[in-house]
Amino acid sequence: MPTRKAIICISTIALIGAAVAWTIWLRQRRGLSQTRHLSDGSVLHLKRASYQKPYRIRTGTRWQDYLGVALSDSLAKKLDARFVTAGGRTNALDFWLEWSGFPASRPALRAATFDEHGCEFGLTSPDHSLSVGRAEALVFQFTEFPRRSKDVGFRLYQRETNYTWSKIAEFHVTNPNPRAYPVWQGEPLPITRSISNADITLVELKTGILARTSPAQPAIPGEHPGAAATFRLSQNGRPTSAWELADFKGITDACGQTVARGGYAAGMTSSGNYRVIVDGGLCVEEAAWKVEAEFARAADFPNEELWTIRAIAVPKKNSATSMDATTNLYGSYLEFRGVSSVGHPAPLLRRSLANEPVAHVVCTNLASNLQLKFVRAVDDRGRNVSNRGRASDPPNHVFGLALPADARTIDLTFAVTRRVPVQYLVKPSQITASELKKLKR
Repeated sequence: MPTRKAIICISTIALIGAAVAWTIWLRQRRGLSQTRHLSDGSVLHLKRASYQKPYRIRTGTRWQDYLGVALSDSLAKKLDARFVTAGGRTNALDFWLEWSGFPASRPALRAATFDEHGCEFGLTSPDHSLSVGRAEALVFQFTEFPRRSKDVGFRLYQRETNYTWSKIAEFHVTNPNPRAYPVWQGEPLPITRSISNADITLVELKTGILARTSPAQPAIPGEHPGAAATFRLSQNGRPTSAWELADFKGITDACGQTVARGGYAAGMTSSGNYRVIVDGGLCVEEAAWKVEAEFARAADFPNEELWTIRAIAVPKKNSATSMDATTNLYGSYLEFRGVSSVGHPAPLLRRSLANEPVAHVVCTNLASNLQLKFVRAVDDRGRNVSNRGRASDPPNHVFGLALPADARTIDLTFAVTRRVPVQYLVKPSQITASELKKLKR
């Protein structure tokens, strides 16, 4: 008959064995849940999802390479272990995937994170793509992701031969950085901000469209999601063209994530409003987004913002008129260099306006809250000369001129005007089915 000690020993061994078996089963189950078998026979496995933590990916198959990913830097270096270090970027979420059996000519890839509402964040290409034995390691890094959610979705797209994007896999992971965030309260639309003698009214903020595309188009899976901010510009209750958008500064949520900086598409709507279409990529279910933009005068400049250079000789073809005129507006030093005709190589910046005479202005210290504007040009017969575009590579600025063939001199007027910031806290809304139908027409 077994002794009490033997019974305890056997029970302990059984418990340890059960715990090991349970751990192995859980790992296998977790591994299966993070593995996707694709239609082409390849296998995609999610190796890691981490927040702000650096990690190593081996790039060789020697025993030293396997050990190197776990050893200290000094020991890994002594072993000559082959690996790359990924992750660790401040405030960023990483997804590391391993793709085995992928096609010889792998298609282009994009990925996004998404939340429980289906909102996509941070559409991006791989930050790393490298061979690991017979597999490929892919690392996607996101600075925007669903930070409030308990779980974070990951969606992978590949580009098809017709240049559309198709979804090939999805994964779900526990949010590695759970925390509480503030909740902003939006103002009811429309929201008006008064600047100088003008009113800038945010009429609506819509999502569910394609980014940076005007006129607005419905969103397309695998393409960058967009948002459309519609403004009404008025003076004394009437529409005005004396003010214009100088820059769109971005859209921010209460989690501290900002999108829509940089490029945008803009145009007038049929109702005379001004619509700006930017990158979206935040959750439409947020109580409010912060919309920030800058507007500046486009006409009706006060005298203190204007600078006129008179009686500038119109150069003949392949030549230039040099002139040394200077002024100082709002602390910005401006120098007028002259007019270059068609065929004259200088300044180099004029290449984008090669088929037009150009006026050349240099401003070495134009502050970020100011902008240089072409106001008007008048020739010696009193005719208005149209502006044919501009090119800028600070401190150099060139302005195209539609000069009449018989013009002998011109007067040029420029303005240095202030950019005025505006800010709105607004609840975004998804574009409706009926609105989408109108976009598709």
